Amino acid sequence: MALPAMTSAQPPASAPPPPANPGPPPLPPLQRAALWRGTALGLWAVLLLRSALDGRLDLLLRAVFHPLVALAGVGLAALALAQLAQGRTRSPGARERVRPPERVLVLATA
Repeated sequence: MALPAMTSAQPPASAPPPPANPGPPPLPPLQRAALWRGTALGLWAVLLLRSALDGRLDLLLRAVFHPLVALAGVGLAALALAQLAQGRTRSPGARERVRPPERVLVLATA
């Protein structure tokens, strides 16, 4: 008993062509870490500033210390902005390197 012969041979499937725009490359680890630190500091800053403005601190602190909480919130917001600026994307060919001013920011927010 013979098997029926295949009349049309199909060529092997070739690999799909690469996408036209693959998208941006992933961020280097130091830039990614700066974004996480900046986001965390920003959330803490929002929490402190909101607590200073809506009167929740009356239950926790004496009124003398309320401006210190607001000042700490502003300081954390400044550090968050500095970290987010450090983590923004650079040119595609730039090397990942921690410059001396950025080293101070990394140590200040660690």
